[in-house]
Amino acid sequence: MKISKWHGLGNDFILTELSKSSSFDIRGAVERLCDRHFGVGADGVVTIRHLSGNAFEMRIYNADGTEPEMCGNVTRCVGLYIKRRMLARGDEFELRTKGGIVRPKLQVRLNGGDWSSISIPVNVATRIADGAYPAEPQFTLDSRANLVSQMEHNPYTAHRVWSGPEDQSVRIFLASDDTELKFRVEVTDDVHVKSPGAASSFMEDGIQLALAVPGQNGHWEFGFAELEDGSPGTHCWIRPDNLAEPRTKLAVSARGRGTIYEIAIPLAGIGAAPEQLKRGIQFNLLVNDNDGEGRDGWMQIAPGIGEAKNPELYPFILK
Repeated sequence: MKISKWHGLGNDFILTELSKSSSFDIRGAVERLCDRHFGVGADGVVTIRHLSGNAFEMRIYNADGTEPEMCGNVTRCVGLYIKRRMLARGDEFELRTKGGIVRPKLQVRLNGGDWSSISIPVNVATRIADGAYPAEPQFTLDSRANLVSQMEHNPYTAHRVWSGPEDQSVRIFLASDDTELKFRVEVTDDVHVKSPGAASSFMEDGIQLALAVPGQNGHWEFGFAELEDGSPGTHCWIRPDNLAEPRTKLAVSARGRGTIYEIAIPLAGIGAAPEQLKRGIQFNLLVNDNDGEGRDGWMQIAPGIGEAKNPELYPFILK
């Protein structure tokens, strides 16, 4: 069980995400987890379960094991958790609680006026590790919230619909030094289909990686794949005006039912100085899925690559 610690206005909580089909009952562990001397220490434990689309279930357990209907500070934490993990598509989602359905919104006050509730996008920057990759991935794609399927509405292709993390899931690690931006992409895939060429790798199991550097007229989109002869293949589909295609690096290795891609992109090649990473750039990535009958769909960090090109939807990353 993976947990994370959050606080809202001084109340601290342990958050854990459960799968839709999980039968795990956390209530027996709540008091031990919340113990501030022998456990993690918290005012309560919160479980989050993705139901479907942009609907989530939130359950709250106090440190003494009781279960309240709702808590405003918990809702703040869970809302930001869902946005930061990009579990919901778009800017609106709903939390189903024992006290009813909640739709989180951001409150603002302008020039000392009254508080107003408005729905606006919230961009949360993800940290790039300095030098070596971190122990845990910055992005994990393993749920329907990350999935774009092209097979779900056709009864003749029902056998090609994503069936779970063993069908396809992705762990993405980011790191950088003074010269390169590095990505380690670990893909679990039940059927790995190699590409005849990097330029067409979006039709097989290739990676599409996009970057948007502030101040440039346009954005970058690269392709990375293992080719049919086992060699690594790279391609640049889109680049900003007046900038040449950089020399990217790719190493591909197999591990069990998975494939590991080690990608390096020169900072100078994409027109970004090391100081630019401290101010932030935008990044997005998807991994295509083809189990031998054609492109079934893809797992993505965020929209903006596969269905339409829109760099404004890319998350921010910074060092």
